[in-house]
Amino acid sequence: MRRLLPKSLVGQTAAVLILGLIATHLLTIIIFEEHRRVVLNETEQQHIAQLVAAISDIILSVPDDDRELVARASESHSFRVSLVPITPSSVNVVDDPQSARLGELLKRRIQTAVDEPIQVEIGEAKPRDELSVNATIVEWLQTRLLRMATGHDQDTALLVSVPLPTGERIDFTTMLPLAAAPGWPKVVATTGIFLFAVLLLSVWTVRRLLLPVRVFADAATSFSQDVQAPSLPLTGPYELREAIGAFNEMQLRIRSQFEQRTQMLAAISHDLRTPLTVARLRAETIDESDVRERIVSSLAEMDQMLQTTLAFAREGTESESTSMTNLGALVEAICDDLAELEYDVTAAIPDGIILPCRPVALKRALTNLIENAIRYGTCAVVDVRSDAQAAEIVIADSGPGIPAKDLERVFLPFHRLDASRNRETGGLGLGLAIAKRIVESHGGQIRLSNRDVGGLEVRVSLPVHFTKELQDVK
Repeated sequence: MRRLLPKSLVGQTAAVLILGLIATHLLTIIIFEEHRRVVLNETEQQHIAQLVAAISDIILSVPDDDRELVARASESHSFRVSLVPITPSSVNVVDDPQSARLGELLKRRIQTAVDEPIQVEIGEAKPRDELSVNATIVEWLQTRLLRMATGHDQDTALLVSVPLPTGERIDFTTMLPLAAAPGWPKVVATTGIFLFAVLLLSVWTVRRLLLPVRVFADAATSFSQDVQAPSLPLTGPYELREAIGAFNEMQLRIRSQFEQRTQMLAAISHDLRTPLTVARLRAETIDESDVRERIVSSLAEMDQMLQTTLAFAREGTESESTSMTNLGALVEAICDDLAELEYDVTAAIPDGIILPCRPVALKRALTNLIENAIRYGTCAVVDVRSDAQAAEIVIADSGPGIPAKDLERVFLPFHRLDASRNRETGGLGLGLAIAKRIVESHGGQIRLSNRDVGGLEVRVSLPVHFTKELQDVK
């Protein structure tokens, strides 16, 4: 059942409104039809009572010899008037509250003209009562088809016997009229048009009301990728303004913590550079070349560790502007620089892939990935492709690969795979962490997988259109 429910808040709100409107509309139709049926029945009963009373008064007011003629003249195909009582077996009396009410009404109307009690019988008519002497076959078929269509296969007959002072009785026999069936095609069509109009209005209204919520969600996504994302303006309903205010305050606190961390690491790096420089100068005075080279190498390694750690800490807090960049030219420049250093790099780069990015940061990430492929796999094969939605950079090497259980862990800061990587050429374990953070800050994804022929394959996917977090570049 939950699979049928809309996933979006707009869809769920519209579904609730439509279901509520359908239930309300159906209930209204049922109440209206019941009231309509009661009103029609009462109206028809009043009409029959007036007709019977009027004919009785006329017959009582004319001479005895003319009463038969008046009775015949008053008949119709659905209404019989006779001065000869019909066989009592022609009506099977049934116990019906509606019939009792009609009988009471007739007695009150006609009792004023005669002294004897009036006999009123309402029941299920036998087939021979459906067709009077004056009815045509067409009229009978019309009545029968109407009753079959409304589910009333058995007709309801009314027999009223009015006693006359001469000892005769006037017998009125008629079929009680059926309430017309509701026009369901018209009801369905009206309901459909009404619901469609309400649906359009509801969707438009809900989308307008939820627009600040959508902006709020986009801002949260943008901030998760870039701590320098701008704060949201306080707009929308009161509750949403409260939430936006709390979000902006949280954003400022987190940004402040990032900046404090970066400033602390920068201060540490600055403070350590002076003693490192002094130690390097003193090492140069050592006469033994082997000892001197080892000390200088260790000091250079320490300086590189400081630079790499500081670069990792600064990532995400730098304010490099975003611009439309030729991805092919960017990757080609990286490969050319590495090829000049006599590294084994081959690339298949199409032209014309333009996407929004921070070029310096993206170049740093791709350089880390390609250098990793060269360092641990002896060579790098770079392939760039794109479609209407995203550009993909595939970097493959021929190295030992990575155990499947560590394919995600290698992105953790300071995590190194000593068993699968050469320890002498290994870094601090920050290269992949920096690359992942940069790629995700562009709204992209980075995935690792082992090749069937051996080696590791890195896939970097980047959007080729402006996402919410990159709108400020225009």
